[in-house]
Amino acid sequence: MLWPVQRRAATELWHAIADGHDALIDKSRDMGASWLCLGVFAWWWRFMPDSPFLIASRKEEYVDSKGNMDTLFAKLDYLLARLPSWMRPRVERKHMHLLNLNNGSLISGESTNGDLGRGGRRKAILLDEFAACENGDEILAATADATPCRLFNSTPQGRGNAFAEVRFSGKVQIVTLHWREHPEKGKGAELVDGKWTSPWYRAECARRTSKKEIAQELDIDYLASGDAYFDLDILQTIRGSGQLRKPLHVGAITYDMVRSVETGRERLTNARYTEDTSPQRLSLWCDLVNGRPLQNRSYVVFADISNGQGASNSVIKVACCETREEIASFACPDTPPHELARVAVAVCKWLGGHKTPLLGWEANGPGGIFGLEVQRLGYGTCLRMRELETAAQEATDKLGWFSTRRSKEALLGSLRSAVARGEYIIRDEATIAEMEQYICYKAGGLGPSRLANEPDGARAAHGDRVIAAAGIVLCMAEMPLVRPEELPPPVNSFADRRRQFELAQRRADQW
Repeated sequence: MLWPVQRRAATELWHAIADGHDALIDKSRDMGASWLCLGVFAWWWRFMPDSPFLIASRKEEYVDSKGNMDTLFAKLDYLLARLPSWMRPRVERKHMHLLNLNNGSLISGESTNGDLGRGGRRKAILLDEFAACENGDEILAATADATPCRLFNSTPQGRGNAFAEVRFSGKVQIVTLHWREHPEKGKGAELVDGKWTSPWYRAECARRTSKKEIAQELDIDYLASGDAYFDLDILQTIRGSGQLRKPLHVGAITYDMVRSVETGRERLTNARYTEDTSPQRLSLWCDLVNGRPLQNRSYVVFADISNGQGASNSVIKVACCETREEIASFACPDTPPHELARVAVAVCKWLGGHKTPLLGWEANGPGGIFGLEVQRLGYGTCLRMRELETAAQEATDKLGWFSTRRSKEALLGSLRSAVARGEYIIRDEATIAEMEQYICYKAGGLGPSRLANEPDGARAAHGDRVIAAAGIVLCMAEMPLVRPEELPPPVNSFADRRRQFELAQRRADQW
């Protein structure tokens, strides 16, 4: 006897098999999703001739184990045993094997190994608790050609797995089984501040000790259910505080390159800001006076550099040291490193300020090309990190920030602390969105959840807004605050007359 939500879901799953397309079940715990999938499979197996199916879970003992009612095949046996005798076909039942001898339909089982489904075509494949599979990408590749219909079933376990990648790919039908549509759990359900609650839900939250468990088992929350690095409660507070804003200005930094006749070297001049003239946009969260930010303040700039081939963004961020807020952000996937260096130097020259802006960048990989171009342009106010040379055991200053697993964890830790204490005010909503995706990898290290299954080298080479924001925190720590010059006293005031007197005395002493 199906609940209304189960009846709707069963119909959607049936059509996914009939029409030949993938479907993913987005569910809270204890909504009968596995039973539902197996019931649909059993219907096809019983009534549609020559229909081969495959069911899989992350371990073989979860697929079929004698005497264990929690296995998938035990559920099939239960369904079959309770059919009326006139509906029950002759069967061949072996380990992970259920053959309908009347019509040739077959349900077989496997563990979720890298070769799942290879060597044969299936009408449909059920991948149960797919978020827990560590080799999810291999399974996706192996099953793509084995069947036109894959049913992905799982509660969420963060964004760093293949199940979440499929869920947010936009390429599968989503079948949702939320607890609020449960006939008992959903009694008195109401939407409060964008989140569903009910008497049952509040009792469960009081009983469970882990927010992660609540997010995973009840809320279908892919972020809070994972190993998020940044405090999601703080990020959510920032989202609701009005701190994130649309840019006040959107435009481009342009400049001129002049070659010296004497030396033959190029120098960058006439850096200026122009509204809406280029696809490589610079977003500004500050007022402009005569086309520039306030000049009685000091600024820092940090760049995270990609190869400029469209795979990931190169990002430049700017912050004001006095107000400790983000005032500008530039992101572009196809600006090569040497050209990005020119943009960064132009941004620094345009910013000006009470003190020359400090420019930092990630020096690994394409950052080497970036650094050489910065030096070639003669910009000298650069971040210098003190490192211990392993061979000579002497500390040396190197331009830029070098990323290692340890230094990256320290850098991101500084960003996490600064954001939590309100010591760095982020204006860019896209940066907060990327921070929500940062997780602790099982193999160690930190990074975006979509790269959880990539090798270390691929993860380390990926540039994004989070590293640039963390670099800003580092630069603000390295940039000593300089007090803006005091305003001159009113003309003919006592202080003004004393200043004029002291100036006259110094001139007399010089003579």
